[in-house]
Amino acid sequence: MLTSDFFNLSLALQTALGAGYLSYMLAYSGRRQGQAQSDVVFISLVFAAIAMIVFDLVGGWFEGWQAALVSAGSALAAALFWRALLRRCWQKIAKRLRISQDDGISLGWTGFLEYLDIEKVRQISVRLKDGRELYCSEVDSYGSAHPTKLYLGADGGVGLVVEEIHHKDGTVEDRRIGLVADGWGTRTTYIHASEIVSIEVRCA
Repeated sequence: MLTSDFFNLSLALQTALGAGYLSYMLAYSGRRQGQAQSDVVFISLVFAAIAMIVFDLVGGWFEGWQAALVSAGSALAAALFWRALLRRCWQKIAKRLRISQDDGISLGWTGFLEYLDIEKVRQISVRLKDGRELYCSEVDSYGSAHPTKLYLGADGGVGLVVEEIHHKDGTVEDRRIGLVADGWGTRTTYIHASEIVSIEVRCA
């Protein structure tokens, strides 16, 4: 029923709704976890309104799907502009005016990922609940394993190349032998978020 209702709408409205949601996904990529459904709806509607306005404005030059593509592209461009520049400008203004210190990120891990440039991470250690610590001291040396040489998931899970395991009793397990094998690639390890106590990274 909902599908048939959608396709019974005008092309302008179909484009606006589709472009609005795609623009939201683009503007808040990597930051959607923890957002309220009402935020998703209203943010999508803001971008949908941009698409709708542009659709009407270009009606004299383009028709049908050409107008739809131009209006959808305008909404996506607005989303990129918001993500790249306007959002942080607004946050700085709000802080200076003492309106709010909020950066719009509801979860600490999401914020950590937002401000961390993963390409600049040179070393990482992961402490587990059972007392072990997993180390990778030369992340860059496993470029051929990209992107699995280091992966920080939105759920808190971590994937990395484990060079050493420091056990609770003080012993160290060196895993470098056989870590990289010709014809087989580089061995990587995934640790579920529920097993992790803390993560430390060193960036260039």
